[in-house]
Amino acid sequence: MAELVDEMEDLAEAIGESTRALVAQSPEGVDWEALRDLGWFDLAGEDPRLATSVLGEELGRAAAASRALDAAVVHVLEQAGAGVTAERPGAVLYPLPGSSGAGRLFADGSVQLDGLLLGRVGESEELLAFVADAGGQPAVVRLDPLEAAEVIDIKGADARVRARRYTARVAGIREALAPEHARLAWRTARRALAYQMVGVAEECLRVAVAHVSDRHQFGRPIGSYQAVKHRLADVRVGIAAARSALAGSWEESDQVELAVLVATSLAKKAAQLAVTHSLQVCGGMAFTEEFPLAPLVRRAQFFGPFLGSAAGLGLETARLLKAHGAAPRISGFGTA
Repeated sequence: MAELVDEMEDLAEAIGESTRALVAQSPEGVDWEALRDLGWFDLAGEDPRLATSVLGEELGRAAAASRALDAAVVHVLEQAGAGVTAERPGAVLYPLPGSSGAGRLFADGSVQLDGLLLGRVGESEELLAFVADAGGQPAVVRLDPLEAAEVIDIKGADARVRARRYTARVAGIREALAPEHARLAWRTARRALAYQMVGVAEECLRVAVAHVSDRHQFGRPIGSYQAVKHRLADVRVGIAAARSALAGSWEESDQVELAVLVATSLAKKAAQLAVTHSLQVCGGMAFTEEFPLAPLVRRAQFFGPFLGSAAGLGLETARLLKAHGAAPRISGFGTA
């Protein structure tokens, strides 16, 4: 058993090194072809948890643009037999922050779109859109590449995401995915996003620890003071909680949706806590563009409300808890 654990750890480290190299070599963002060349889709077919966690955390640490969320959604839908394929890129249209969907599907099969695209998306790509159906429930629809659409670059808090707002009125859709496939797509996107938030939190913590170890006050490292230690310890606990919840979210059960909601909420809270405490302990220079926290702060702020804010996810969790009548057990705290 110990040998197997060592082999898995070595494999994870090797994949992490390859992913870090890919991110470093892709200043414009990690696109679909880069993920394919990396072998990510093959790995995801063998070990989706390892593929998703390593890629997500490395992208979070680098605050890099990518097609990772799109790739995760398309891949899992292909594995589930939903009629999409990762052989060619597929763009995913995500809801605007605060919206229940990236548009509205009407009873006649037409759809009004208003959502976000992430990364560099080709004009000929098929579109998967997270929308609300005629009853207001989450749904996912497939559409052919759209020409009559308005696309606006979103500069905002984090231009490195390369987000674009996409609006269009479509007379008809190619297909509305089955409800179970739509739920699977939502869970997959949120889980993949959560791993990126954990990566953001980890890098914030690394930057903060390095800073308080090097900087001195009254002849002592800043990090030797209890107030500083407590703040950074809180961040470490938050990251451990998110990782443990994410590990549990891969277990197939009738509460998997609830587990993903909890994990995503904890990951977002960990990232926000990491940003807040890192800025605090690093002092005034942490608020400058030259300090390494800058891109991490922007990434945390951009993705904070994306696919549901921590508060919004909490409300969804409460509704599911009421429906289930029991909470999922999070085991192995701090070991994932």
